[in-house]
Amino acid sequence: MQIKEVTARTGLTDRAIRLYIENGLVRPRQEFNYAGRRSISFDEEDVRTLEAVATLRRAEFSLADIARMQASPEALPALLAAHREKLAAQIAARQAVLDSMERMDARDLPDYRALADALRQPASQTSLPKEDSRMNRTDLLRLLRRRLPALLALVFLALAVFRLASLVFRTAFAEIYILPGGGYQLEYRWDIASAAAHAVPLLSLAALVLAAAALVGYLAGGARRWLLAAGALCAVSALLLLVMPAADAERMYTFEFIDVRFGLLRDLVLGVGTTGARAPRALIQSFKYGPILIALALAAVSFFTDRKTEDAEA
Repeated sequence: MQIKEVTARTGLTDRAIRLYIENGLVRPRQEFNYAGRRSISFDEEDVRTLEAVATLRRAEFSLADIARMQASPEALPALLAAHREKLAAQIAARQAVLDSMERMDARDLPDYRALADALRQPASQTSLPKEDSRMNRTDLLRLLRRRLPALLALVFLALAVFRLASLVFRTAFAEIYILPGGGYQLEYRWDIASAAAHAVPLLSLAALVLAAAALVGYLAGGARRWLLAAGALCAVSALLLLVMPAADAERMYTFEFIDVRFGLLRDLVLGVGTTGARAPRALIQSFKYGPILIALALAAVSFFTDRKTEDAEA
């Protein structure tokens, strides 16, 4: 039985059925074709399970409570008692509102504020409807505008981390051997001595990773101080790259040039062909510093945009 047949038979919506499947409340047979497309087949037992779940949902049991009932039937009495108490409290609160409305005379109320004052005490025992607290399209767009620079900063930081991690690890732990017939070979030495000898570029990479983590914290709802931390760590990372020992800088530049000299970037972007012309050092270095500086600038933009928006909403 396909999902369309089940919706027609049970009266449930496609979204409700998929929600119950996603939460593991019903487990129909699922198959995937060669293109990765999923097909769902229900049997009679699945339909009975769906109807039982839908009945409990209409009785206002939560998805988690239903899952616990399915997994542990012995927990049913306790869940039922707790749910009965919750419903009794809700009914009592609504009954108090209804009693207040029955005692008042609408003709004595000059406006809606008078009605609100009369219902204030009994209505205080009830909660706001869910749609009053749900994020709407306007809220989503406002949040996107507010956090978009930080999101872009995180994208550039991710690019910098992926680009820099390879270079730093090669600088700290690898030895390069140019092969006579062209190309090169790397040999790695993963030891503490190598890490200590090349601590500056490793610390720069660590600062960059921490900056990305700070941006994630801000995007997850953190305060503006996460932006300050991200910006400061970006600055520290760039500064460490600038003041790293000359030997580390030369090794890093060598690996940068090797990547460009023998990589697709040579042909697609820099145009360094088989003639062996060296790409400009400043251009290659920009792949290291550019994303960090752009992320730093975007973090600053996000900080001031966030503050301006917060001041306007205050």
